[in-house]
Amino acid sequence: MTPTPLSDERLRWIEFDAGESNSVTLSDTEARIARQLLADAERHLKMLDIQIAELCRQREHNAARLERLRVAVAPHKRLPVEILSHIFGISSGQRALEIPPPDPPQSHPPWTLRHVCSGWRHIVLSDHRIWNRISLNFEIGTRLSETDQVRKIQRSERILSTILPESGTISMSFRITGSSTRVQKAIQTFVKPYSGRIVELSIGLPGNEFPSFLGMLPNEVGVLEILELDFITSFPKLEKCSIAHCSRHSNPPSEHAILPHLHSLSVLSLVNSLFDGFTLLSLSILVVRHMDRFPAAEITSMIHRSGCVLRGLRQVNIGRGGTECDLDDLATLLAASPSLEIILVSSIVLHEPILEQIGQGRLLPNLKMLQCRLARETLDFASKYFRGGNTTDSVTGLGLYRVQDSESDHSRRGENTVAVRIWHES
Repeated sequence: MTPTPLSDERLRWIEFDAGESNSVTLSDTEARIARQLLADAERHLKMLDIQIAELCRQREHNAARLERLRVAVAPHKRLPVEILSHIFGISSGQRALEIPPPDPPQSHPPWTLRHVCSGWRHIVLSDHRIWNRISLNFEIGTRLSETDQVRKIQRSERILSTILPESGTISMSFRITGSSTRVQKAIQTFVKPYSGRIVELSIGLPGNEFPSFLGMLPNEVGVLEILELDFITSFPKLEKCSIAHCSRHSNPPSEHAILPHLHSLSVLSLVNSLFDGFTLLSLSILVVRHMDRFPAAEITSMIHRSGCVLRGLRQVNIGRGGTECDLDDLATLLAASPSLEIILVSSIVLHEPILEQIGQGRLLPNLKMLQCRLARETLDFASKYFRGGNTTDSVTGLGLYRVQDSESDHSRRGENTVAVRIWHES
C-alpha cells in the first residue's frame, strides 16, 4: 500500500522536528514515509560520493599533467650547465661540507641538490668547487659510543671516495682524538691519500700524535699553502717550543693550552691575542717576534695567569717601522717579572720613570743585562743612576754603555734615539 502523500509542511516537520528531537514520535504512516525519505537521501549521498571521487581522480590526473608540463617548459631547463653550476656554487656557500653529512642532510644545499634529479646530480658532482671544502670531525664525545665512532669513520671513508673530485685542490679540516692507532689510521685514510692536492689544512690532533702528521712535511704536501695546527690535548712534557702564527685575520684562541713543563717559548705572531691561549707554569725564557705593537699587556696577563718565574725576555720587531709600546703596559710587565735577569728589547725606547726605578733598585732587582733604546735627551738623566756616565758608582752596580747601531737600525729608527746596554759588571 502506497503511503498517503503528505504536504510539504508535514514532510519538513518529519525531517526537522522529529529528526532533531527524541521526544517526537511518528505515526506508522509518518514512519513509513520517513524511511522512504531516508533511503532516497542515502542513495543520493552515495551518488554524490561517487561523483566526488571521480572529480578527485580527475583533479589528481590533471594536477600531475600540469606538474609534468610545467617541468617540460621550466626556464631553468634551458639554462646552460655553466650557469646552473654557478648557481649551485652560490647556494652552497663557503661553509665546509660536514662528512658524514648532518642529519637531516637537507641542512646543507649540496646534499639536497644531488638528489633532485640525475641531471642536477651530475652537475653538482662534476663541480669540484662544491665538494673541495670538507670537514671531518672524529673527536670522541659523550654522544657517540666507540662502536658508533667506528661506523662514522667507515661511513665517512665511503662518502669521501664517492663525492671528492678526482682532480683539483682541496681545503680540509680534520680533527680526531682517541688512541694512537686510531689517530694514525685516520691520518692514513683521510689525509695522506689527498695530501698532494690539499692547499689548506686545519688539523687538530692530540699533542703527542703530531709526529704522525709532521712526517709528511714537506715532501708529501707539496702544494700546501695554509696550515693550521690545533693541539686538542697538549704535550704534557714539552719543555721548549717555537710558534709561528703569521695571519692577521685569525680569531683569538678558542682553546687553552696548559704546558706545565715548558721553560722556553719563542713566538713569531702578528696576532697579540695568541698569548691568551697559554698557561705556562715553568716559563723562564720568552722570545717575541712581532709586527708593530709589542704585546706587553698580553704577556703580563699570561705571566699572572701562569705564576711563572721569567728570567729572560727578548723582543724583535720584524716590521719596517718603529715599535709601538704602551709605556704603562711595559712598566706593569717589568713589575710583574722581578725575576728577570736578561732583557733584550732593542727597538723599545725606555723613558725616564722606568730608568729611575731600575737605577734605584726598585724595579728589576735581579737585572744583569738590559739592551734597549733611549732618547738622546734622556742620556744625561740616565747617567745619574748608572756607571759610565757622570757617576762612578750606582746603587745597583749597573753600568750604562752606548751600543753601535747597524746601518739598517740607524736608518729605520732615525737620529733621535740611541742604542744602549745596561749591565751588571760584577
